[in-house]
Amino acid sequence: MGTMKTKKNALVTAFILLAIMAIVVWLFKDSINFPTLQNEESTTQESNRAEEEAPSTANFGEREHFDGTHITMVGWWFTWRVHEQVERFNEENELYSIQLIDFQEEESAHFLEDMLKGELPFDILYIGGGGDVEYLIEQGMLMDLWAFIDEDSEINREDFFLNILEARQRKDGSLPVISNGFTLRTMITLSETVSHLDSWIFSDLLALVHDGVESGMDYPIGRWMPSYYLLFNMVFNSPQFIDLEAAETSLGSPMFYDLLELMDLLSKEEASFRPRIISFHHEFYLLREGEILFSMFPIFDFMTYIDLATIMKGKEVTYIGMPSEEGGFHTAQLSSLMGISARNENPDIAWSFIRQFLLPEADVWGFPMRIDLFHEQLEEAMREEWIDVTEDGEEIGLLWRTVILGEDHVHLRPLSEESADSFRNLVESVTQVMRFEPRIYEILMEELEPFLEGDRDTSETAMTMQRRVQTMLNVRYR
Repeated sequence: MGTMKTKKNALVTAFILLAIMAIVVWLFKDSINFPTLQNEESTTQESNRAEEEAPSTANFGEREHFDGTHITMVGWWFTWRVHEQVERFNEENELYSIQLIDFQEEESAHFLEDMLKGELPFDILYIGGGGDVEYLIEQGMLMDLWAFIDEDSEINREDFFLNILEARQRKDGSLPVISNGFTLRTMITLSETVSHLDSWIFSDLLALVHDGVESGMDYPIGRWMPSYYLLFNMVFNSPQFIDLEAAETSLGSPMFYDLLELMDLLSKEEASFRPRIISFHHEFYLLREGEILFSMFPIFDFMTYIDLATIMKGKEVTYIGMPSEEGGFHTAQLSSLMGISARNENPDIAWSFIRQFLLPEADVWGFPMRIDLFHEQLEEAMREEWIDVTEDGEEIGLLWRTVILGEDHVHLRPLSEESADSFRNLVESVTQVMRFEPRIYEILMEELEPFLEGDRDTSETAMTMQRRVQTMLNVRYR
């Protein structure tokens, strides 16, 4: 099986995969909407539209004949909204000016070393996708943002989903990075599929997927979840396999053995068809019809959840979460990360820029981290609009969108009170956030290839991964 090498070469890092998938999903999403009575998208969808990547520009924001102090902001994947905020900040400040340095992915290793050696001083770090934020954090390069939040007259800890931000904290309670938005990642299934289980560990998942394959299912884990992406989600969405802060790995554990066996099973299924990015409508439809057992489709915003709730209406659904010894857990991926350099000579000015992204009027991609904005969008997602559509003036409910699933035309409707409460509880139960290390991902992909091609057994593969990853952690994180 030579497909793993192609996959690895196609993905420079898994974070880039996520960013590309997010953009493609949004583009695909818009292309399959069939509006029936409404020509304009809902306010919720418009406010959460995926941001296009801004053009890569070195030294954006540099002002001619400026005699004040430059605040250097470095990072990967700046969006047009960041550029707009920089321009606004620079126009309103006479003494300080934000200057952007946008790293190209192929140059990121060079810039990273320069930053660590102090040869590339920076004030603000922005990570829109890719990058080495975890390494910078563990090297003590970023300040604790709680100190700024606690001193801010307009922003408080209680403004945000603390369960998510506390999951992003270091073990000493410091918060090195923050984001104003997030997407939700979990595992979704019909309740009848897992009602007999007393636990939710990888051996349980492996057994269910095996039974699904034996019963004739093409790909029980969901058509959107190719095996290498499943590995990515399971390894980097919790510290159960890799704890970057402690510089410890558990890739030699029995649970990881089960995960590798699951990967092997899924890769064999991939030989008969290619898992691909499909519409989430179709993914949820397959789940409803019992053609797949699980969906791990990321929930990007309220429109995605409306689709899920509408399509699954009448079915009892369980958000079982990612498997672990402590049971299923839900995770959040922060949409973008911002931090302040520990060597910053003007940290208050840096915070005055970052805080603009945390105010109620700020644009957010994904779900808002601010609770008030989240509830505002949730209420909007529950609102039924009315218009006159018939000659005699009869008022009927405005259908947001209609999608075709199989032979059915499904009218997607606002959330019910029950669905809204269920989703709010789901967000409040998030206990983990994604922490990505590109070098670990490269090691895993390199060692996975001979395993899936049958040249190594599970034990040898797991122990080789354990040894190589632990060696890397010892060198870079201790």
